[in-house]
Amino acid sequence: MEFSLLSWIFLLLSWSPLCIAVGLFANRYNRNGWGWFIFSIFLSPLLGWIFVLALGRRDLDSPQA
Repeated sequence: MEFSLLSWIFLLLSWSPLCIAVGLFANRYNRNGWGWFIFSIFLSPLLGWIFVLALGRRDLDSPQA
């Protein structure tokens, strides 16, 4: 199966905003937005979204181990 240029453009224009949204969402949950953005680029925005939701909000007041 060969992808045309239009298919690659569509993939880039749909995948990138979803990865950006995951990064912004992770940032709102006090997580590393850039890290989750990169995770989403290489694996999947859906997986990134699910993992951030599963981890939940990080409390910035508590000490980290």
